[in-house]
Amino acid sequence: MVFLSIGSTTQNAKEAMMRKFIGVDSPTTEVIDSPAVVKLKIPCDELTERSVVEYRGVVGDIVNRKDDRLLVVVAMQAVRDVEAVAVLSQALHTFQREASNLYVVLQAFCSVCDMYLSRELLREGNAFHVPMGMNIRSPYILTYTEDMLSWALADGEMLLEDEDGDSVYEGFASGLVMPFALEVKPWNLDVVVRGVQEARSPGWFIGSDQTGHIARHETRGNAYGHVMVPATTEMVTQLATADIPHLVRMDMQLSPGYAYLEMRKTFASIRSWRRESKRLVGTYLYSASPVVPIGTLGYLLRHLNEEMGK
Repeated sequence: MVFLSIGSTTQNAKEAMMRKFIGVDSPTTEVIDSPAVVKLKIPCDELTERSVVEYRGVVGDIVNRKDDRLLVVVAMQAVRDVEAVAVLSQALHTFQREASNLYVVLQAFCSVCDMYLSRELLREGNAFHVPMGMNIRSPYILTYTEDMLSWALADGEMLLEDEDGDSVYEGFASGLVMPFALEVKPWNLDVVVRGVQEARSPGWFIGSDQTGHIARHETRGNAYGHVMVPATTEMVTQLATADIPHLVRMDMQLSPGYAYLEMRKTFASIRSWRRESKRLVGTYLYSASPVVPIGTLGYLLRHLNEEMGK
């Protein structure tokens, strides 16, 4: 009896220590709702489903140069709540009707841990008939939002290989159901280019299913991958040579002097680059401002539309 008591106590102590180690008893641990539950509470209606299919088709045609318009992804850090999405979406929808040379997508920014807010932002933008995009950081998060996304941005570092040649998210890009961009950093251009090329072929990746369980997904391949690079002649030339679709990133500034002069020069460069390379398909307009500079954005989009029409 003594030995049993000691053994039992020791075993209980081990189990308690293990539970503490893996976070089971941690007050900060929270089980999140499954994708199916979140989608049931914030559904994607039939009109949005049809619209998203249409938007994806247009973006895909632009990436493969079956549509001559310039893809413009508007990415503003201020777009983090429903009100901001509504205001900007309404402005972009009005502008899109006047812009024959551009096709505008709005990227929403949201905490990776707030699945409900993510869907609310995407639903609001789609309600204003604006194609929506989002930064994808994990295949487990994608399951919550993929039905409302017309475009996605993934970090190229997700594809970096370890010393054994393995990548944690290998095959993930080939399973995306929407056109996607991989962002290039100075040290990973080769990895990103290879990632876009490999994504065209079927494969598999580890993610989650609609119940939230970890699952192995078979993929069909995605022929609409492209890369996002800094707006420099060197980068554009390299990607044109590699025959990889790409869009150039431009950081918007609230300073009128910069926005109205330097960015207009870059717009002219984009027009010139597109004449030399059929693989430059768009631009990514980024703003880190805590407010939505609709006036500045409207001016720049109108000028860019005029520039692309020359």
